Amino acid sequence: LHLEAAAGVSGAQVAALRQRAQEAVARYVNQGYRLPGGDELFMRLEFTSDRNQQPAPHAIVTVGQDGSDIRQDHWAADASVLDLLHELRHFLGVRDERDEAGVVLRDRPAGSPPSGIRAGRGVRRGEPSFADHGELLPRHAWQIARASASAAPVPDFPHQAAAADE
Repeated sequence: LHLEAAAGVSGAQVAALRQRAQEAVARYVNQGYRLPGGDELFMRLEFTSDRNQQPAPHAIVTVGQDGSDIRQDHWAADASVLDLLHELRHFLGVRDERDEAGVVLRDRPAGSPPSGIRAGRGVRRGEPSFADHGELLPRHAWQIARASASAAPVPDFPHQAAAADE
């Protein structure tokens, strides 16, 4: 990922956010969880300093000022470890369970409870969600497994056109 600071966000804030994101992965993702089929869930989180490097970063995330919105592509500089965990799991294929307008990765109609588990007005920053204790629930493991199985492999190296034979 490439973290790009918005106006008014310092390099120290971005560095601290990067550290909390790494903590989220180490503490809550890379804990020996098994996906359906037996594969171990492991996430390697790498950050780039150059948004134009090759190969290109998986995503560019804007780092907004403290208290700003938190989405997969925009993290507030003061986002908590659990806020970051929530957003990082989207990169693995876990769908949003929030009941609010603008949610893209939703596996149910707007307004309906997720899998009959919870109803309510949705999750807002600082309120409990599926990640309030960092749990990876079975339905999340299935979502990750499905996303992984349907994803095309992404090469780690640039492709060069072969020279034409004359």
